[in-house]
Amino acid sequence: MMLVFRKRTVPETEGTIAFNAPAAAATGAAVGLSAGLIGAGGAFFLIPVMLYGLRIPVRVTVGTSLGVVAASAAAGLLGKVTTGQVDWTLALALVLGALPGAQVGAFVSRRTSTDRLVAVLAVAIALVAVRVWLDVLTGAA
Repeated sequence: MMLVFRKRTVPETEGTIAFNAPAAAATGAAVGLSAGLIGAGGAFFLIPVMLYGLRIPVRVTVGTSLGVVAASAAAGLLGKVTTGQVDWTLALALVLGALPGAQVGAFVSRRTSTDRLVAVLAVAIALVAVRVWLDVLTGAA
């Protein structure tokens, strides 16, 4: 969807973003339900829906998606910590790599056209989808 309709994204604007609050709440509920069921939300569902359903500009979509994922991850982390399912050494190693990586990504994102950002997001989501389907079809899931 993101590759086919990428020219239909909303142009970047200054100021407040107009959106349909009930549709945004329904989107959040659907993303939360899918994330709870299959452990994947964020970019897979949220970004395309925010871009094409809610008509939110690309850069605001990316930032908002990160905020939603951070809040959801914090809630999930709390549940996993209370049940002893966190490997803190692995978590620390991943965080130490993610922090500078996120800074570089934000720097590059500010200097990249929105058309290219959408294309990169679409390709990343498509590659993950292909991998998931390969796992399902080969029984590796």
